[in-house]
Amino acid sequence: MNTSSPLTAALDVFDQQHGTTLIVDGHNLIYRAFHAFPPTLTTADGTPVNAVFGFLKLLITAATQQHVQHILVTFDESEDTFRSKEYPAYKAHRSPMPDLLRPQIPLAKELVAALNLPIYSVGGWEADDLMATLAHQLPGPVRILSGDQDLVQLVTNSIFVLLPDRTGGVQLMTPESVQEKYGFAPEAMITYKGLRGDPSDNLPGVPGIGEVTAKQLIAQADTLDALYEQLDQLEMKPRIRELLRDKEADARLSARLATISDQAPVSIPNPLTRWEGIPESARELLQQLGFKSFLKTGAGATPPPLPSAPEDTDDSVAAKLDASIDPILRQIENHGVMVDGDYLQQLETEFGERLATLKGEATDLAGQPFNLNAPAQLATILYEVLQVPTAGIKKGKSGSYTTDAETLQQLAPTVPLAATILQFRELDKLQSTYVKPLQELIDEHSRIHTSYAPDTATGRISSRHPNLQNIPIRTEEGKRIRGAFVAPNGSVLVSADYSQIELRLAAELSGDENLRRVFTEDRDIHTAVAESVGVDRRTAKVINFSILYGTSAYGLAKTLEVPVHAAQEAIDRYYETYPQLKSYLDNIRLQVRENGFLVSESGRIRRWPTIIAGGVPAAVKQAAEREAINFPIQSAAADLLKRAMVGMTSWLNEHPDMGSMILTVHDELVLEVPEDRTEEAARALSHAMLTASTYATPIKVEAKSGNRWSELTPLTLES
Repeated sequence: MNTSSPLTAALDVFDQQHGTTLIVDGHNLIYRAFHAFPPTLTTADGTPVNAVFGFLKLLITAATQQHVQHILVTFDESEDTFRSKEYPAYKAHRSPMPDLLRPQIPLAKELVAALNLPIYSVGGWEADDLMATLAHQLPGPVRILSGDQDLVQLVTNSIFVLLPDRTGGVQLMTPESVQEKYGFAPEAMITYKGLRGDPSDNLPGVPGIGEVTAKQLIAQADTLDALYEQLDQLEMKPRIRELLRDKEADARLSARLATISDQAPVSIPNPLTRWEGIPESARELLQQLGFKSFLKTGAGATPPPLPSAPEDTDDSVAAKLDASIDPILRQIENHGVMVDGDYLQQLETEFGERLATLKGEATDLAGQPFNLNAPAQLATILYEVLQVPTAGIKKGKSGSYTTDAETLQQLAPTVPLAATILQFRELDKLQSTYVKPLQELIDEHSRIHTSYAPDTATGRISSRHPNLQNIPIRTEEGKRIRGAFVAPNGSVLVSADYSQIELRLAAELSGDENLRRVFTEDRDIHTAVAESVGVDRRTAKVINFSILYGTSAYGLAKTLEVPVHAAQEAIDRYYETYPQLKSYLDNIRLQVRENGFLVSESGRIRRWPTIIAGGVPAAVKQAAEREAINFPIQSAAADLLKRAMVGMTSWLNEHPDMGSMILTVHDELVLEVPEDRTEEAARALSHAMLTASTYATPIKVEAKSGNRWSELTPLTLES
């Protein structure tokens, strides 16, 4: 997420015209990727490549976002540096390199070489020093990609640091954003380290001086020299002054070791090789590593351009985000979700008895036995035997009157057989689609493993074999299917989902101030619409979602069972309250009618050829338009959830004792966590979902927990 400032805006313009140079902290990114991606990501022969994959993904993400023209990569050497020679305890307490990471370092270097990128690695010098030296030799704007926050001391008006964030993107650190984030100028990071120390590097600092005190001192004197020269004059507690005197040597040592040198024995090549994406020379290695997502896009550094014509690009995004989600989905699949097999057996017996009862009732109502699942037989019973009036009943392609769900719902208030058939169909579908098949899919550990994949059309994550996302939850029977999904003994299920996310995104994408204000003021959107349109809350809820899906006045009238003119009046009053939303939706209609395709906020492209094709029935075109209306919002919601999954996975990898992510369903994420860590995990999950959003419109998350998926109760979390 880039900071918004005149400098950043100017840089964006310059970079798009001239490009910039990216210097990569190789070791830092590989370590970061190793902990962010599951170790199950391996080559065909079992070699772990999760760190290499994450390293490449982040490099390409940064190169794409920052309009990179040249890339230089640095690595640390294993031998002692000048810092460890001066202070043997420097980084001495760090754990040895994990065994699964060790073989990936040479693989990463081999990949960098295959990408035709220069590698810098010098014994006795840290990568930080190499990056600083190279940055100061380059004439134009420089981006340094690293998760090491020490590097912000290098930030100037031409050298910037890119800090990877939890969403898989990067945060551009300018002088202004460093000041905003840390409370002091970039160069004062050295003083901060001198006072505060650094546990990760084993720098002592001044014991007893914490973050707040260090920043208060820096506000008065931003260098150690200035601080000690004015020690008796500056405002501070007597105890702090005494600590500074006693530990001056430690403070100066820490600051000296934290100072990054720009005197390393490296120089930039002349000329610099231009970065134009993944070259053909890297294809063979990428195939060996199994990095198919990068192979699909060829020159992987550039995302699909916004097309001037539909044939310019395909329907898939340069998969930046989807590539990071893929190993997470595999991890969720492998872990699986625990299922109560005995519960399902009992449900099968109960549903079977109820189906038999309903079948008997239908036979009695019809006056004769018939196949309840045969539409033709049902039509004969309804319209010939029982002589049900056919006024307003539509005909199918064969010319006979239909018996679909919509027709049966129309008949149910006055035709008992229609109501019975609806109940039978719903229960029979649950029995045949979920209750029986789920039992066959339970493994020896009482778990079921679905298969996930991002839908190429919308970006939403789909589930199949079995499909756990289509379990109905609006009926009591559907909720009971969810009751089969449980937490093991000693654990609980923790769930969080986005509240009214599509309406919030509609406010964001349309820029409608009135709609956004409802969420900013934390009001209930359905109640707000009810008041402005003059209807009850239930009707307002129907109107809200009908608007987002492009429903016509006729369709809304049918749903609400009101005259068409009344539905049109409600729509008109709605748009009077939210005019910018109307303009936004009208513009989407105009774009898709002219071009036959739309481009989402993240660059995902979807086509509706039927909208611009000739000879297509009006009803088909209208259905396609309704689909198109919701596409940008649905795609944004999908990307938001995936960013949350990346952030939460990173947190879980850092806290392996906190449990696992086991389900993703629409706008919901479900964890399986130890019972005594419920609130901590729920707080982390809510935080990951909230911070995945960079929108101005407030996003709301609701967390729940319980032993069964159907019996989760709301959690009240302390901020």
